Amino acid sequence: MEDCTLVKQPLQLNKEYYEGVLKKQNPNLKMEFDKSDASKIWLPMMTKKDGKMIQRGSVRVQIDVLPKSHAVKNPVGKARDNPNHSP
Repeated sequence: MEDCTLVKQPLQLNKEYYEGVLKKQNPNLKMEFDKSDASKIWLPMMTKKDGKMIQRGSVRVQIDVLPKSHAVKNPVGKARDNPNHSP
């Protein structure tokens, strides 16, 4: 995601970015976007059985890419409390 580094801003991998940039750079790249939310993609979960890859399901994910400077200023999880082991 060189674009994120160039503009020094977070970048969301969404359908618009895929069609405008990624698909042109990688014509064989196939991504299935969620019909109700174009910012989420479906990733196939594969297993190997008898030497063949078989799809066992899919996981819906959202991918946001941050420049390192932004990630350092806004670390994820710092504001969370430790887990309560003995409620």
